[in-house]
Amino acid sequence: MRKVFLLILFILSIVPVSAQDETIAELAASSGDFTYLVEALRAVDLVDTLNDDGPFTVFAPTDDAFQALLDTYNIEGRDLLADTDMLTDILTYHVVEGQALSADLSNGALETLGGESVQIRVEDGLVFVNGVTVVTPDLQASNGVIHVIDSVLLPPGVIPGMKTVEVTDTAETYFRVAHFSADVPPVDVYVDGELAVEFLSFGQVSEWFGTVAGTIEIAVTPAGSSLIAAVIPPTDVELGEDNWTTIAAVGTLENDNVEAAVFVEDVNDAPSGSVRATFFNAIVEQSITDAYADGQLLVESLRYLGNRGSDGAFTRSLPQGLYDFAITLEDAPSNVLFSLPDIPLTAGNHYLIAYLGSASDAFGVVVETVDAR
Repeated sequence: MRKVFLLILFILSIVPVSAQDETIAELAASSGDFTYLVEALRAVDLVDTLNDDGPFTVFAPTDDAFQALLDTYNIEGRDLLADTDMLTDILTYHVVEGQALSADLSNGALETLGGESVQIRVEDGLVFVNGVTVVTPDLQASNGVIHVIDSVLLPPGVIPGMKTVEVTDTAETYFRVAHFSADVPPVDVYVDGELAVEFLSFGQVSEWFGTVAGTIEIAVTPAGSSLIAAVIPPTDVELGEDNWTTIAAVGTLENDNVEAAVFVEDVNDAPSGSVRATFFNAIVEQSITDAYADGQLLVESLRYLGNRGSDGAFTRSLPQGLYDFAITLEDAPSNVLFSLPDIPLTAGNHYLIAYLGSASDAFGVVVETVDAR
């Protein structure tokens, strides 16, 4: 009997531990496919968090995905690890509280551990997060689930050394491009047939380009693709002299309405102790909105782009400070489409506050911007 008992113990000792007996952090470390991710988690002390009870849902980029990020932005891994504030923003953008298996996911927004939301799209049995493909779903751990993705998600406003190409040295007017199409993967932007911006992720805005006034041709493609695969085919945009024009990709693949929205921003210097903020309404099917902060009406009757000739944008000055924004239906302050709590606005900076999504699933993106002057 004793021999049988010892034999059972021996067999149990050599049986591999089930993945479901490992925490998310342990599963990532033992996999061998997430070396960069694990090193990054250690750098910002998030390993203990992902060893906690949770449960959590983690969209985990592979080593190839992290290497592609480093190559695209021409940065060294050690430099990314050294910027712990930015790295924390990136990593917490991949973690959602609660366990959501692939069968539980549906079209819409999920709030991440960092407070920003990612957009989920389910199509033909595949799951996309901010347009990025879930290549391996449902790696279950003892405290949640990992979904493997093939690209690193970058939260709005986080751009680690974005690569841009100067259009011209003779600046009569300025323009920039924004990626506000929630289910479109990272994109490249072509200007007059030449690659101008690489790997612009959802929620990001490029630097300003200086060029001559007149007409330029803009096209947007999935990152690394040719113009043949454009999600926004070559489109003429008129740039007026001494204007500061933002060209934004809006709409969704799901609704087959991705297009270029063009609006001119007022980037004059803000008064002392203030910021300049541009509010941009790109909520599909929601023609008119109001914007409040802490109960005070800030922007009234902002029309959806194209509605009665509106470009969807309005710029104003605001005192610096911490804001709780609420975007509502026109003249209906209690009917909140979405909220943006605890948004810090720093004196002297410019902010783009974009309203995105649909009337039934609206959300916002705030991007701190710097002009080219």
